[in-house]
Amino acid sequence: MTLGNYVPPVTGADGPSSVVANLFDDSGNFRPRIHSGAKRPRSDGDAEHNRYYDISCSAVVNHLPPRPSLDVAPIKALLVEASKYAEAIRARADDEGLDEHSRTFAKMSHSFFELLQAVVEKAIVPLSSSSAPAASFSFSVPPPTPNLIVEGEKELRDALRTADKTTVVYDANLGPVQIANRHKLNHAFQGCMKDSIIRQSNEKKTDPAEAWRIVDDALSLVKDIEFLGTTSAPAKTRSGEVDRANPRNTMPVKMTFDDKDARNYFERVMRERCSLRATPSLPFAIRKAQKALYEQIRSELPETNVYIKTCSETLSFIVTKKKVGVDRGWVDYRKVTIDPRIMVNERQRPHFGSAGGQVSAEGDMC
Repeated sequence: MTLGNYVPPVTGADGPSSVVANLFDDSGNFRPRIHSGAKRPRSDGDAEHNRYYDISCSAVVNHLPPRPSLDVAPIKALLVEASKYAEAIRARADDEGLDEHSRTFAKMSHSFFELLQAVVEKAIVPLSSSSAPAASFSFSVPPPTPNLIVEGEKELRDALRTADKTTVVYDANLGPVQIANRHKLNHAFQGCMKDSIIRQSNEKKTDPAEAWRIVDDALSLVKDIEFLGTTSAPAKTRSGEVDRANPRNTMPVKMTFDDKDARNYFERVMRERCSLRATPSLPFAIRKAQKALYEQIRSELPETNVYIKTCSETLSFIVTKKKVGVDRGWVDYRKVTIDPRIMVNERQRPHFGSAGGQVSAEGDMC
């Protein structure tokens, strides 16, 4: 093999941006490149990754450490020993009978003695007798706060962000018989909305065609639809018994949207045009904490309607209230931070798409 046929396995100044293969080298010294799929995947989680690489976990303190004790006794003893020879060295430096080399050496030795005396008197003795604490420094930018990772925080944040884009419709009348076919369930759900629009338009003396146009526009925002369950079942009352007064079959219908604004608009249209209850989908642990908070607020405000929603940015419950019989809109009452540790036990629960949502003024848990 000639030198001109040799292709080095490195990137040159005028070569490609990546390492090129060397088809002529058989020494085995160069490891061939592999694609990303063959590399070992990371096995640690976000907590371990942050612990290794997050510099804010070991923040710089904003003050100096305590000053160590200063023992000046040996330094003073050295100064006393040197003072015994100070006069003799000074006399030799002023003696004109000595040669120039000896006089220069004597002057240098006497200068070192004066330096030692000045350091002891001006620095070491005042520092040893000072009882003032160590000076602290204030920075223009405060040191970073350590990033404390709470167990379950990632699961809680992901669940709330998912709930911002999902909603579940309840009490949809899917017909007198039970249905399992998803195609037929979809048609039954559309028929339920049309019947609700006609019934509400007749009560309010409005045009059903205009209402259906608004509902159809809201349905166009739906990215995905899912029926939660194997088949529709008879509707039940809040006591858990089958509703004999209004017999019908129903099933929770979960819908996914691109963003939170689309979900809010869809819920408002379902509530105003179809009289259907639609609320965000939340895991069981969050719904349980939400219900406990609702009962606590209701005990504090007995004659007030209460509505609790979640906030994915602050990981908290937003409590709003409205006085019964007073049409002044909802008013913010309290913000309660959600404990991320409630999501630890949620990891063992099967994620089969169970419905969940907000707590309304009547205390409905979805």
